[in-house]
Amino acid sequence: MKAFPNPVLAAALVGAAMLCGSPAAAQSGTVDTLLARADEVYDQHGYVKQGWERQSLLKQGGEESFTITLTGGHEYSLIGVCDRDCENLDLYVTDEKGVEVTKDVEDDDYPVVYIKRGGTLTLRVRAVMTKCSDAPCEYGIKAYRM
Repeated sequence: MKAFPNPVLAAALVGAAMLCGSPAAAQSGTVDTLLARADEVYDQHGYVKQGWERQSLLKQGGEESFTITLTGGHEYSLIGVCDRDCENLDLYVTDEKGVEVTKDVEDDDYPVVYIKRGGTLTLRVRAVMTKCSDAPCEYGIKAYRM
């Protein structure tokens, strides 16, 4: 279900996570570091940041929803990242009518979804902390446009 550039992105994000140091010292900066690395990787593949980013904390089983508006005629990607205590973060994207547009429910901590539709879209992005070993877990979501 995940498409380019996810294999490259995944390797880059895992590498960035390993550079964050010890879990206790790195927790507060892990999400920022991973999103900064995502910026670099997406930029290398022709994507630009959209200025839409969310960071928050969730316990296992917790979820939050956000609204994002995208201009039609472009390909978009949303990426989620989370701290070292997070083992599985899922993203669900629905349209204004509640119809599912895309989702990433793979067993990983870096969900990536791609959206390409005509017209301006107002979407609901739902982040679900599926597995968090030491709550709360910090996560972030960022949007990019091709």
